[in-house]
Amino acid sequence: MLGYKEVQRPVTLNQNAIVVTVKLEEAINKLAGVTITAGSFEAGDEKKGVMLKPLDIVTTASAVGDLAGAINTLPGTQKNGESGRLFVRGGAGNEARLFIDGLYAQNPFQSSAPNLPTRTRFSPFIFKGTNFSTGGYSAEYGQALSSTLVLNTIDYPARTQTDFSLLSVGGSLSHTQHSPKTSVTAEASYFNLALYFGLISQNVRWTKAPVSADGSLHIRQKVGKQGLLKVYALGNTAKSALFQPDPANIERERSVALNNRYMHLNSTYRDALGEKWWLKAGLAYSILDDQIQPEPAQINRKERSLHGKVTLVHDLNQNVSLNMGAELIYSGYRQTHQDSALHQTQTSFFAENLAGAFVEADVYLTSKLVARIGGRAEYSGLLQRGNWSPRINLAYKTGLYSQVSAAYGSFYQTPENDLLRYTNNLTFERADHYILNFQRVRQKQVFRVETYYKQYRQLVTFDRAEAGSYTNNGYGYARGVDVFWRDNKSWPGTDYWVSYSFTDTKRNYRDFSYLQAPSFASAHNLSVVFKRFIAPLKSQVGFTNSITSGRPYADPNATEGEVRRTPVYHDLSFNWSYLHRSSIILYASVSNVTGRRNTFGYLYNPTPDENGIYRRKEIGQGATRFVFVGLLITLSKDKSANQLNNL
Repeated sequence: MLGYKEVQRPVTLNQNAIVVTVKLEEAINKLAGVTITAGSFEAGDEKKGVMLKPLDIVTTASAVGDLAGAINTLPGTQKNGESGRLFVRGGAGNEARLFIDGLYAQNPFQSSAPNLPTRTRFSPFIFKGTNFSTGGYSAEYGQALSSTLVLNTIDYPARTQTDFSLLSVGGSLSHTQHSPKTSVTAEASYFNLALYFGLISQNVRWTKAPVSADGSLHIRQKVGKQGLLKVYALGNTAKSALFQPDPANIERERSVALNNRYMHLNSTYRDALGEKWWLKAGLAYSILDDQIQPEPAQINRKERSLHGKVTLVHDLNQNVSLNMGAELIYSGYRQTHQDSALHQTQTSFFAENLAGAFVEADVYLTSKLVARIGGRAEYSGLLQRGNWSPRINLAYKTGLYSQVSAAYGSFYQTPENDLLRYTNNLTFERADHYILNFQRVRQKQVFRVETYYKQYRQLVTFDRAEAGSYTNNGYGYARGVDVFWRDNKSWPGTDYWVSYSFTDTKRNYRDFSYLQAPSFASAHNLSVVFKRFIAPLKSQVGFTNSITSGRPYADPNATEGEVRRTPVYHDLSFNWSYLHRSSIILYASVSNVTGRRNTFGYLYNPTPDENGIYRRKEIGQGATRFVFVGLLITLSKDKSANQLNNL
């Protein structure tokens, strides 16, 4: 009977009456059943209710093709226009980690000067799906107090094709050579903003406009019947120089030059080991070399990261699946600070070997109830300490299209490099997550609401005036509600989503003297994303409207205990894509079309003037607007290669 397990009984045929008693047991249908959703936004798997498809990243107006820019339109994220990084549910930028095919990607954001936004280094076109977790994530991933962004690269391209991109800030060329067993993709790109800065007025005085060059190679090799080897390599170099306020006296400017080199290598292999075992193994290596010259000093920073990981997946039976593995992460850090005015040179160095192991079980108790139970253990050679973090997720299907989920977990992270270069007499920072989620997915419509509480422990504190004052006595909390609605059904050719987040968070950490809201956290975040494909015009038009409440900032002129906040942030961005032919796309976008002057904070002089007032300068946008135009050409015998055909 459909929906129930098959039953077989042996019988003996004779002249006696045959009586067979059968009690049918409900079969668990994982495809139509309940799934884990607490804290997680998955894309690329239609069966799980897509929240953000990879193509959404390049067609979201405010993102301009940037991964983090698109993710920042989802609930739980915080707008930080002077950074461009991911700030999730009251967490700092270093508390969100990015993984590619399950492996840690060190320094995934491009290097930038202070108080200027950056972008992720990786092209969204190489990924088939994303899993963005705002908390309560799998025990497979560690070293992230607040969030993980797991990106899965395309397994095997379907065709041979060549792509050209002519952009207002540069261009790129890529080619994919496809065969039944081997696929190779090579890409090169060059970006130079000098001409653009000459045409569009900037609020920053650049002496050398940002220039960068990228090269990447992606190899896929099929092995046997089910094995697949993937190797991805990326190299990048970038240079820029500008004038910024001198921290010692903001009334004058100093020259700041940046020279960056980056390399990332990611290789993974997966294969079946029999009928019920799967092997996944990978190795990732990253190199970062930064040369920063804030006049009259020079800072040379070198970071190295090596991540090796082995994972086994075993289906015990129809109801239980195990995910287990072990990993080793090596991190090396060296910084040399030379001050020509003081004739001083300071060097700091440390190396970390972090070992981790995890085990997790997905248990389908019924077709309506599933549990994910597991834990993760880590040991730091640098800190000479270990941790154990339990994780549990529960999900119950309340109706044909709806379900509720709950999650709990402990999450640990070693202190960031800028702290470890002073001392290693510290322990892991910790955050405990509690999450409750409701979700309804039906016919291209998604509604979800999620509430959470996050408790911080063992945060690093220090006193800038006292050397050797680093301890793990810090603490804090974050709590709030996230709401998400996406509708791709009500109007043909129209897709839109609305996300809202309320966050209440306070910390006593770093050099704080009491429990207070950090400067990167805003209480209210609202994003509205709209896209419409107009068939007669062969065009897709869209806009993104983002509004964020003011963020707190420390004002030395304020009275003790007084909280001051920046003005409300508002950005309205538009984009337009025109499909000239099946293989030619013209794309244009404009951010902050209203020209609003958004302020992200203030820089204060370290000493007061003759009237006892600390003078300040605002931290604002590098430019009032950003205008982008691009021509994308795909050469392939397969007409379906065009990206917009999927809209």
